[in-house]
Amino acid sequence: MTAEGYPHVSFYPTSFGGDFGGIYFGHGDWLLAQNGFGHSEPGEPPASQAAEAPARLVGANRALLAYLGNPVDAPAALDPAYTPAGLREAVQSAAAQAGVALRKIAIEESEFPYLIGVICERDDFAKLRSSLEALKTYEFHGTVSGHGCVIFHLTPRRVWPSDATQRIDRRSSVRMERFYYQLETRE
Repeated sequence: MTAEGYPHVSFYPTSFGGDFGGIYFGHGDWLLAQNGFGHSEPGEPPASQAAEAPARLVGANRALLAYLGNPVDAPAALDPAYTPAGLREAVQSAAAQAGVALRKIAIEESEFPYLIGVICERDDFAKLRSSLEALKTYEFHGTVSGHGCVIFHLTPRRVWPSDATQRIDRRSSVRMERFYYQLETRE
């Protein structure tokens, strides 16, 4: 080998998903003592991140947190269509209508608007999206996707608390990325 680095072999499923094992090898300065492989329970950070020090709320981290703002609570009189149960039902119904087999559906409900995660065949998401858009009850506000795992939210802007639209816009992309990582690595 002519390049410096930590030689390793990683194992990935043939369909999609994160690694499920591997090994680092090398010698001298290029022997990685703590390889980061290891698998955590659902909801826990992967072993490679677990050893990181907690984030400090200073400097750039404080500026980023101020930019994102606080989590958004659901409106008091939320239409049942936009609750976790309503969203799940709508996605399942739209999938059945479109002939799409969902391998998994999950709702991230830590804050409003609730995020939806689905795992299906890559080409089937377009059919699912068309079926949901035909309902006219929902609006798509971005997606994070790859390998058949798609994260999105459907709650229309008119339902968002008027004083929280900027926070929702800022927080949603970060939340979608995080939810994608969680859902995709658990598959």
